[in-house]
Amino acid sequence: MSHIVEAQTSIVQPDLAVLRQAVELVAGQHQGTVEPFYLDYYGKRHPVASQLALFTPELKRGLGVVVRETGELVFEGDPWAVQALFQQLQQEIVQTYVSACTKQALEAMMGRPAVSSQVLLDRLAWRLPSSCASFWQRALASNRSKPAFSPSRNCRRSRRCESAAERGNNTHE
Repeated sequence: MSHIVEAQTSIVQPDLAVLRQAVELVAGQHQGTVEPFYLDYYGKRHPVASQLALFTPELKRGLGVVVRETGELVFEGDPWAVQALFQQLQQEIVQTYVSACTKQALEAMMGRPAVSSQVLLDRLAWRLPSSCASFWQRALASNRSKPAFSPSRNCRRSRRCESAAERGNNTHE
């Protein structure tokens, strides 16, 4: 029996290019393909506006990756008889997407790619690529209780970093 389910994520306004890369990477790991639709139990096609639906040899009906009009990322599909795999693939896509955003953010902090937006957390300004800025704004906002600057214990320059932070220069030398 066909029963389409919708699984929500905490990701809002994802970058579609990064999301496509994440879905394609997960598809490759599972010998799958990416299609613009998913199927229900009866074989009826359900188009996906994002053009992202993951099919694997075990997940023959597919998993639709949907970005709602509100910007929320959700997964749609018919998980009958493959619930565990359905959930596993959702988690892998989200983890791969977050990892790609993290990689872009770290590269931006190292000064590699062009910087297009800025996130301010307390007194520390981090420059992030626009494709991941909204994700990190929400993630950083939830961590406001943590100190803005905290050198690692293994940092050889901890005292210099701490005194720079006291002067308002929050860069790690």
